[in-house]
Amino acid sequence: MNSRIHVVGIGSRSHNDCFVQSLANLLGCSYGTAEHQARIYGYIPNTGMAIRGLMPAFDKLAPCYTLSAYGYMGLLARYFRKQNSCQRHDSAMSLKTWLARNQTGTFAVLQKDHIFIVVNGVVYDNNAPKWSKMVNATFEFTDAPL
Repeated sequence: MNSRIHVVGIGSRSHNDCFVQSLANLLGCSYGTAEHQARIYGYIPNTGMAIRGLMPAFDKLAPCYTLSAYGYMGLLARYFRKQNSCQRHDSAMSLKTWLARNQTGTFAVLQKDHIFIVVNGVVYDNNAPKWSKMVNATFEFTDAPL
């Protein structure tokens, strides 16, 4: 399977709305519905979403996931939530390498200051992926609509 497939996902091209785009793509809902849900968890239009809002949003909207942290994010695993089991990896890896190892499943992938959805090796994002940029954390969803 080609690990470099990129599909433009649902959403506007507003500045700093990658979390809203990710929710819309993950839940299969409209951009407006996803933006409404994201605002509940701290999203501010044209400003973005603080990382501390990700976990509560995913807990409520798509609760069946496994969190994996890579590299320095492994040190921040406690920041997410103590009751959440987090697979910690000591070394970071590029998106290209991570995709080669994760060809099946539905994931939210967190890179520095950006989040997007990957479904069965296909990247759903309105921005072209940075293939060599390091993956900091992933959320693997076991019960996602996509």
